[in-house]
Amino acid sequence: MITLTIGGVHKGGVGKTTAAVTIGHGLALLGYKTIIVDLDSQGHVAYYLGMTRKPALYRLLKDGAPVKDCVTMARAPNLAIIPSDQSTAQVEKDLLGMRFRELRLKRALEPLDGFGPDFVILDTAPGVGPLHDAAMAASDYVLAIVEATTASLDGLALLTHTIAEFQTMGHPLGLLGVVPTMIDDRTIASKNAVDALEAAEDDLAPVYPGIHRATVFQRSVAEGKTIWEEDPDTKTRPAREYSAVIRKLLEDLNA
Repeated sequence: MITLTIGGVHKGGVGKTTAAVTIGHGLALLGYKTIIVDLDSQGHVAYYLGMTRKPALYRLLKDGAPVKDCVTMARAPNLAIIPSDQSTAQVEKDLLGMRFRELRLKRALEPLDGFGPDFVILDTAPGVGPLHDAAMAASDYVLAIVEATTASLDGLALLTHTIAEFQTMGHPLGLLGVVPTMIDDRTIASKNAVDALEAAEDDLAPVYPGIHRATVFQRSVAEGKTIWEEDPDTKTRPAREYSAVIRKLLEDLNA
């Protein structure tokens, strides 16, 4: 079982949940049993998949419910989620007063290893907080999602510093790479941001294939579908780009 945090950079609106859901469903379509864990009180993972928001994360971390009872199967084969809702905000507050709070999620998810998933994907909320730290502690790897803007290097530098802190504490957390999102070829700023990320590869992180802006993402969310359901034949640019991201991910993990 590989546990992977998708996101990590402390900024919202960069396409993080889209990436988590798209990569998760893409892995499931390739035959990998995948569970997506929603750590954001907005509950967007369920919403993006056309499912119902539930307080499953609250039950897992606050009530101590068995993790298998918190998993909901998606309509796609090999794909399941641990959904979230507004109650997750209370979990975040309660974690502040708990001892060993960084390890709570890791311990809660450990029984999944015998449950059979190949991948557990953690979709974190934007910003810094106990659940973000808990996701880092529970993960084997991070795949950073950054918007192609001039500020992307700052966010990525902060993430690499955070990962280094976990490594110093003995947790072998790895940064697989960074996926630039919302690329707009019409703007010089977007191109310059991608160029800057690529120039900093040796110092920060390998750059994965980028994802361009596309209306198919908004349409998919509105319909409660992923791009693989919108475009099962992978004819659109976003589907091809995310296919390339998943191929590189599997190559890097030797999966």
